Amino acid sequence: MNAVIAEVRKVFAGQLWWAFLLVGVGLSAITIVAITPDHVTAVQSGAGTVRAALDDATRYWMTVYLACGCLVAYLVAGEFTDGQMQRSVLLHRLSRGAVLGSKFAAALVVSAAFGLVAALLAWFTPPLVLPLFGLNVAGTGVDLEIVAGVFGVNLLAGVWGFALGVLLRNPVVAVGLFAVQTLLLETYGAKALPEVGQYLLTSALGSLYKDPSVLSMAVLPALGIALAWVGAATVGAVGTFRARDV
Repeated sequence: MNAVIAEVRKVFAGQLWWAFLLVGVGLSAITIVAITPDHVTAVQSGAGTVRAALDDATRYWMTVYLACGCLVAYLVAGEFTDGQMQRSVLLHRLSRGAVLGSKFAAALVVSAAFGLVAALLAWFTPPLVLPLFGLNVAGTGVDLEIVAGVFGVNLLAGVWGFALGVLLRNPVVAVGLFAVQTLLLETYGAKALPEVGQYLLTSALGSLYKDPSVLSMAVLPALGIALAWVGAATVGAVGTFRARDV
């Protein structure tokens, strides 16, 4: 437990975590402000609903998970390049499993913090923001399933970033792969091959916050697929860490 507390303190003692958090929050806010006028036009023409506008203003706080996953991947991979991982294994009286376990627990705490911030913003900002655009949200409540999904995808993204960091051991490569995989490969690959794309991690995460995409599925199957991806990557990371020199 002391090792976990030390790892968590190390992360939050620095400035990097809140810089990434601000980037994630900023991207989410910009996205919501950018798409809401389209909803206003749709509602005024009768082609859209306030419900759809409120749901989008809620779900797009999921963008924080991009910052969360990139941060964890950067921090974990960086420990290999700056020698911290080597010192943890060689100097501390802990097994490799205990060292990696403490860093995994710290990654979960960081991911939960990002998820909590994103979920809180997803819960209380939409009813405050949409009236500024002239939409009447009276009697239309925030979908708490979407809020829960926003929290959940941050946890899963953090674990995925952790696995990439351990596997790749280079912060630039780990963050680059996380971003490219999420924003390009899986996003456009899923659209090109939808029969396969719905089983990719990014599509599964989208289902958790009820993305209206044609690739979305029910929450429970999507959660199972996401856990399978993240679990396989984590098992691979642990096996690699135990087998390779640090």
